[in-house]
This record gives sequence, C-alpha cells and structure tokens, in this order.
Amino acid sequence: NRTRFISFEGGYHGDTVGAMSAGRSSLWWESFAPLMFAGDVVPFPATFDGDEDVESKEALSLEKLEFLLQQGGYAGIFIEPLVQGAAGMRMCRPEFLRAIAQLARQFNVLLIYDEVMTGFGRTGELFASVKSATSPDILCLSKGLSGGCLPIAVTMASEDIYQAFWRDESDKAFFHGHSYTGNPLACAVSVASLELLEQNPNAYQGMEKLHRQYLDKWLKNHPKLERIRTCGTIAAMDVKTESLPGYFNEIAPVLKAQFLEAGFLLRPLGNTLYVMPPYCISPDELESIYRIIRQVLDTL
Repeated sequence: NRTRFISFEGGYHGDTVGAMSAGRSSLWWESFAPLMFAGDVVPFPATFDGDEDVESKEALSLEKLEFLLQQGGYAGIFIEPLVQGAAGMRMCRPEFLRAIAQLARQFNVLLIYDEVMTGFGRTGELFASVKSATSPDILCLSKGLSGGCLPIAVTMASEDIYQAFWRDESDKAFFHGHSYTGNPLACAVSVASLELLEQNPNAYQGMEKLHRQYLDKWLKNHPKLERIRTCGTIAAMDVKTESLPGYFNEIAPVLKAQFLEAGFLLRPLGNTLYVMPPYCISPDELESIYRIIRQVLDTL
C-alpha cells in the first residue's frame, strides 16, 4: 500500500512518465504534469567550496524529509548521490547521504540511487555509494558502464528485493523487459570498460587533485566566478551574469561558441560551467581547458 516516493529538488532521473514523476521539480516537464504520479520533493543542500551554510541547509532538508516519512505511505527515496547532473552539477556532502540512509532505515523505505551519471568513477570512487560509505537498496547504472560506447543499463538491487521476485509462480515474476536486454556486444564492451577501470584506478581517483591544482592556478578569485566546487572527476563553477541563474541562462550559448572557436568542446548548463573530462585525458590537456576558460572569462 505504499505508493508515494520522495525525491530532491533539481533531481533528474529520465524522461519516461515514471522518471519524470521522480524528477518532478524540473521546469522541462510542466506540460506532462497531469500524467505524473504523486510524489513529494525536499530541498537539495547544494554546496560549494567555502560554503558556511552547508550544515543548516542539510538540517533543513533532513527535517522536511523526516517530517514526510513520519506521515507514512512512502515506498522509497530517489536521489542522484553527491552530484545532481542536469540541475547544474550541484553537489552535496557524503555526510548528507549518510543521514538520508539512516532515515531510510529508520522508516523502512527503499533508498534508490540514480548513478547513471555519477557511477563508474565520476565522483572519484567507482560509485558514489562507495565514496559516501552508504548502501542503497536499488542502484541504477548506465552510460559509464560501457564507457559511453554502446547503450546499456543495469539495475542492481539488494538480496531482499531480488528474492521478492524469485519465484516459480508467474504472478510473482518481474515481467518488465526491453528489446535490447542482454545485448551481447554491449555486454562485451561493458566488460572491457570495467577491466580498464580496474586496471587504471588513478585515472579517476587522482583527477580531483588536478582539478583543484588548476583551479587555484588559473581561476582562483576570478571576479566572474562563484560557487566553485569539485567532486572526483567533476569540477563546476557558476558564471556571474545579470540574468537569472539556472539552466536557461542566456550566457550558455555565448560561452559554448567561444570555447568552440578556441577548439574546446565545453557545454555550459545555463550559467554553470563544468569540466567532466574523459579519464584518458593527460594533465597537460586538462590544464589547457582551465587556461582557455580563463581566457574566455577575461573577455566577458
């Protein structure tokens, strides 16, 4: 009888009706609102370097989350752990995830991690769940699973959930399948990609140190930037503009055009500029990105 889910403001979980319902706070889906199932949203305590209000933001979010859970009727909590991608590379602390996990256990609801973007090294560990020392009940994976070469996705679940569907009776079976389930070529590519990750852990574990080094060298205290933040292989910053901040800020196409003209493919999310390079990038190549960001910002 539990039919409601809780998600976080700014969360993005996909474009099917169910996925849109879990990410209902996005402006992109307003026209689909009549089709969505009911759910509730709590604030996401987005943080950045030098954020003095992070603990109070986390406390407010957790207070609302606990209040909702006390009402009962909830099946699970959806979250992009550590980094909200489409919302503008908004980041939270591992401590916040651990507090969410504790509430999920306390109220016996499922904790569901959407690691389609954060998985396979993006946060500096193989998974955000590893970096935060938390154990979700359901883990959604894709994209990085095959190194972005072929489409494939995996949904992992705890043993309790798995056993709930492990029956000979057809009425207990999990009938949801897809046309390309178990595609042999995609699976082979994914095995090869996983082997490369296992053989080269420093490619993603060591990148945050380089990000911070080049941020300090090229962009520290730049007057056009605010809310600089890093998490593993991802670095992000907000460009100050006179327009409202967010995904639809008009600075994005201007910046993208200037970067392309200089020979760099960077795609700002509104006024959020982010660097999320492939793991095969060299230190010199990574530094060149920061150098060109500085050059472009100096022209604004």
